[in-house]
Amino acid sequence: IPALIDLVSILPYFLGILLHQVIDTRFLRIFRLTRLLKVTRYTGTLNTLMKAINREKRVLFASAFMMLLLVVLTASLGFELEHDAQPDKFDTIPSAMYWAVITLASVGYGDISPITPAGRAMTIVLALIGIGIFAIPAALLSAAFADQLKSDREALVNTIYEMLADGHIDDEEAHFIKTESKRLHLTDDDLRR
Repeated sequence: IPALIDLVSILPYFLGILLHQVIDTRFLRIFRLTRLLKVTRYTGTLNTLMKAINREKRVLFASAFMMLLLVVLTASLGFELEHDAQPDKFDTIPSAMYWAVITLASVGYGDISPITPAGRAMTIVLALIGIGIFAIPAALLSAAFADQLKSDREALVNTIYEMLADGHIDDEEAHFIKTESKRLHLTDDDLRR
C-alpha cells in the first residue's frame, strides 16, 4: 500500500508533463495529498482504530445501510409532501435527498426547508431521529476502540510474561515493551503494575 500511495502522489507530476498541452492537469495536484496517508503508520492509535473498524465493519455497514434507507424514505416522503408547495426546491427525489441528509445530520443549512405543516412536522421528527441515527456508529466505534485497546493491552501483558519466563529482559525486549506501551498509552506506573 505505501508504494501505491507513492504512485498516486507522484503520478500527477508526470501526467502534467505528458499532457500539459492537451488538458489542464492542475486539478490532479490534489492527489499529492495522499502522501499524508503515510503518516498513519507512525501512530499506533490509528492502527488500533483500523483494527476496531475492521472488526465492526458488518455492524457499521448495517448502520450505514439504515441511514441510506432512511434518507431515501424521507426524501421520497418529503418530495410527496412539498413538491406541490415548492416545485422549485423539491423538484426531484434526489434534490429532496439533499434536504433529508442535511436535516438528518442536524446541520440545517436552511436553503431548502418545508413550508407545509405536514412537511414541517416530518422535519422535526427527522431531526430527532437524525440525532440518534448518527449516534449509533459513533457509539459502536468508541466501544470497539476501547475493546480493541483493552485486548491489545492484555496481549502486551501476556507477551511480557513470556519474556520474563527466562528471568530477564534483554535490550530488544525492553525496546519492544517501551514501544508497545507508548502505542497503548500506558504510563510507567501502568507498565510496572
